[in-house]
Amino acid sequence: VLTVAVALASSALGLMIGSLVDSSKKAANAGTLLGFVLMLLGGCIYPTFWREGFLKYVAMATPHAHAVMGYMELMTSLVVG
Repeated sequence: VLTVAVALASSALGLMIGSLVDSSKKAANAGTLLGFVLMLLGGCIYPTFWREGFLKYVAMATPHAHAVMGYMELMTSLVVG
């Protein structure tokens, strides 16, 4: 279920980018840039639960943060449970 939700969020983001730009080259560049920015903010490199203050709220606005937390919760429940 979590993987389907992440795939739907990614597809929606791709559709949004596709509707805002006017060429496929710009869409590819914007998608790559937005993917890296959201990856950095969302906790794929540095976990969001270690952050504090305003940056934690910014991170929680990204779908990447919720995906990372969901997968971490799934992995720990499989190991512990």
